Amino acid sequence: MEHPAPAHIVLAEDEPMIGRILEFKLGTEGHRVTWVRSAEAAERLCRSGRVDLLLCDVTLEEDGRDLCRRLLADGVEPQAGVVLMPEQRDPRGEELALAAGARAVVIKPFKPTAVAAKLRDLLADREPPSAVGRSGDRPQVLETVDPGVVAVGPDDLEPVLADEGDVGELVLTGPEFRIEIKAPRGSQLAPAGGAGTGPAQNGEGDGLALP
Repeated sequence: MEHPAPAHIVLAEDEPMIGRILEFKLGTEGHRVTWVRSAEAAERLCRSGRVDLLLCDVTLEEDGRDLCRRLLADGVEPQAGVVLMPEQRDPRGEELALAAGARAVVIKPFKPTAVAAKLRDLLADREPPSAVGRSGDRPQVLETVDPGVVAVGPDDLEPVLADEGDVGELVLTGPEFRIEIKAPRGSQLAPAGGAGTGPAQNGEGDGLALP
């Protein structure tokens, strides 16, 4: 089966064993998993706009169903939705989770492989992450400076550049955006129509600087 592109999944689970199992399994699927122990932390991440899917227990310090309703009402639901995890002993667990707006339901106890398969289906339906920036628009390419060197609009992707000699590593906000930039010493990256920023000052004059 073809796997979807790697995603950023927030796992909200306060049971350490369940959290470790799901974090490991979803990580082996190639996803970046941020494991939090509270609904408050999960909501903060979802509101950042950089989460593809929320996998949430319903018995945190706040009912996960209430969190799901709030995210939907405020228009900050992750792109692939919210998956709620009620207990099998709750006879109305699945019904109430779906009524709260969950895209899917995982009943505890569960098989990790079944959870991974369910999330895989949800993530396969989302828009390809390589075509989506923070705001949901295509990243704007401002100017090609040298072969293999591209300046990207900072307002679109909020890049952070870590200098490593002649190789700069551009790590963007989404897990799917990771670009290595290789350029000769003294290269400049500048937006189209703007002034060059010049090489980064690191004591030897190497590296790249972004506007």
